[in-house]
Amino acid sequence: MNPHTIHPDEIKPGDVFVQTVAIHVNRRDSQGRVLVRAYRCDYPPPLYDGIPQGSPIAPEYLYAIIAAFAPVLLAVDAQPDL
Repeated sequence: MNPHTIHPDEIKPGDVFVQTVAIHVNRRDSQGRVLVRAYRCDYPPPLYDGIPQGSPIAPEYLYAIIAAFAPVLLAVDAQPDL
């Protein structure tokens, strides 16, 4: 099920929503910090050169996503690439 296109009246017990989160490590800034972006992708995700493609996730949610899915990026003080 796609949680972006389903109508609220269609949700029923037992439904499962699966999403792919792609975290792209883009570059390092002038201070050496890792800059990242996160994307929300359908499941299975559409691929471009083997990389999941989706819509950008707002930077204010980035730290929660990193903490949940890629905590190693917290250790290098990853920052949103705006």
